[in-house]
Amino acid sequence: MLHANEVDSARAAPKSSPTQPSPAAPPQTTPTTLADRSKLRLDETRPLEAARRRNGFAALSRDDQAAWFAAGFARKSPQTRSRLSAKVQRDLWRHVNEGNIPLRTLRDHTASWGRDRFGQEIGGYSIKRYYEWSERRVFLTVLEAASRAFVDRRDRAARGEKELGTDNEVVVTDTEFESERIRRHEMAALRQELYGANTGRFALDPDWDDVIPIPQDEPEGALAAIAYPAEYAEGKEFESGRR
Repeated sequence: MLHANEVDSARAAPKSSPTQPSPAAPPQTTPTTLADRSKLRLDETRPLEAARRRNGFAALSRDDQAAWFAAGFARKSPQTRSRLSAKVQRDLWRHVNEGNIPLRTLRDHTASWGRDRFGQEIGGYSIKRYYEWSERRVFLTVLEAASRAFVDRRDRAARGEKELGTDNEVVVTDTEFESERIRRHEMAALRQELYGANTGRFALDPDWDDVIPIPQDEPEGALAAIAYPAEYAEGKEFESGRR
């Protein structure tokens, strides 16, 4: 934790000499991965921290060292800053203002992007691939919202409710049912692509939504348990639930 005497010592230190310039920023490069872009953006909002991380604290000029201390305190809570004397707080804000230090910075997401279904770091995606992956996730979300709206409308029709603002009963047409089947197939394909999730064929048909499948479990300790194919087992479970 930084202390007031550290700020004072950095502030009272002699000014930088021509032989001790502030470390130059590295040449700007075009980021190729999501993690690279996040790190570049983070460094742009914390230039002194980026320079300290690259070259070490000792390589900073005296003014930059004082500004680095001041920025650290300025970003802390008011309760923490209140422990400093009024004079130290004035000097702190002077360093922040003179150094044009941004106080609102990005959060460090460089190590928190997670992994995809193949175990690959999402932060290692190219920018183009990440946008394509994100677009598919957004499209899946839109399809799921439309599917929930269909289920809600079908339930309202089953309850005999009226269309909003009219005396007409809610009716779900065959066209709407067919659109929902197509939508569910698209959702299943996206879930498989994005998350590796498999969707049973009965879950793709809205006509089977009101059927609760009954698991066809083999008796415990059966001598010759039958390993049914997944699709056959699913069909038997739904057929049993429909009876």
